[in-house]
Amino acid sequence: MVPRHIRRTAPSPALARMIAIGLAGCCVIMAPVPGWAQLLSRPVAIHNARILTMDGDEIHNGMLVIQGETISAVGSHIVPPLLAQKVDAQGGTVTPGLIDVASLLGCSSPPGSSSGGSGQAVQRAEDAFDHYATLDFIEVFHHGVTAIYLSPGRSPGICGTGAILRLAPDPGRDPFLGIVLRSEAALAINLASTSQPVARLKTLAAVRKQFRDALEYRKVMEDYQEDVAEYQKQLKEWHASQEKKGVGKDQEENQGRTQESDTTKEGKTTPSRMAALEGKTADEKSPGEKKEPDKGKDGKPQKPQRPERKPDLDIVLKTLDRKLPVRILAHRSEDILNAIDLAEEFSFDWILEGASESHLVAKELAALKVPVIFGSLAQSSIRRDDIFRRSSMNSPQQLSEAGVPWFVGSGAENPANTRFIALDAQIAAARSGGGNPLEAVTARAADALGVGQQIGRLKPGFFADFVVWSGDPLDPATKVRRVYAGGRQVYRQPSDP
Repeated sequence: MVPRHIRRTAPSPALARMIAIGLAGCCVIMAPVPGWAQLLSRPVAIHNARILTMDGDEIHNGMLVIQGETISAVGSHIVPPLLAQKVDAQGGTVTPGLIDVASLLGCSSPPGSSSGGSGQAVQRAEDAFDHYATLDFIEVFHHGVTAIYLSPGRSPGICGTGAILRLAPDPGRDPFLGIVLRSEAALAINLASTSQPVARLKTLAAVRKQFRDALEYRKVMEDYQEDVAEYQKQLKEWHASQEKKGVGKDQEENQGRTQESDTTKEGKTTPSRMAALEGKTADEKSPGEKKEPDKGKDGKPQKPQRPERKPDLDIVLKTLDRKLPVRILAHRSEDILNAIDLAEEFSFDWILEGASESHLVAKELAALKVPVIFGSLAQSSIRRDDIFRRSSMNSPQQLSEAGVPWFVGSGAENPANTRFIALDAQIAAARSGGGNPLEAVTARAADALGVGQQIGRLKPGFFADFVVWSGDPLDPATKVRRVYAGGRQVYRQPSDP
């Protein structure tokens, strides 16, 4: 008989529920960090808002719910999650964060500005980005910007690869801002439209040489792979022949060690020396000749030497394989036509930047379906010097009529210009005779960068990068009240309660 003081009794239903909840909590805590951090983060519900999803919907008196760094719900009849932090938008407007598709934000000096010529494909724009440029970030948040395409600079020729960054914080490194969404977003080329004619032609020739070098480099690497395959085949055959002859493994190793010394003593000419005497390298092949692997004294084939890696040409090859788009900066009509010839010669996908005289060659651009990114359009109409001497204020309209897709960015010339991206979009819409300026710098901009399934719209599963405005974003009197990036509030208007 069990003593009364140690008898086991079934727990009450309430106690059982508490135990189950405790065990579930332990399972969540023991889960991988990203999972439980997302689950345990407190939801945020923005309510009493006019929501412009930029996906065709306009929601009045709506609610947007954030869970972790993404949007979990958007609508007009949503019940906020339990324990959610409620933020009253006070009847204001919520839109996706604005996107600058050509920026130098966070770069005190443009990357690659001190280097000239071509062959700078290995330069990465993200390496020049200052993640602690707090004052610059506050300034663009004040104007609703939450994402940028960071240009690798404006040095003539191949400039490097641009990057797409979200101005979201890293929770473990405050005040660190700037999460790379895409490291290699495009290969940038500058055809030096601001230079003299001879310099522009030299730049074009240098760029063309880089692409031709890339094709030759690919052929060398393909030949090397063929040589390796042939070497492995002959090595297998050699081992099989040695086994038939009864040559042991130890004897084989001894033969390999004495091979080089025997060749030196006897004064025999090695394959590499023989090739040098014949006036060509050991790896060089005559036209139509299949190169056989070099063989040692005992007939054992020797592994071919791997060609030197050239990272800059590896990046150029990505454009030829259409894995990486090309951005060509060209203002003058003759440079734009040269860019068209370059793209047709090497068959890569490309985007035209700058494009001050693009209206003069609109038909050619439309035939090839080449997108155009304008720089800042807030320029004086009096200026008609240098590359702007034949620019047209109606370029957006002329391109639209020709069927050329166009976008607007700050121009990647001055880091401070990113804050005026909404103004540039309004000017472009006015000059094109229509269009939604907000859509041009949110959804359309995200699509142009190839990240339209992650940012630029307010939909469940998208990153929670959005802006709470005091009124209509296109009204000059409207102010930015709050900015969220990655689900965290990164800016609040000082006067906002």
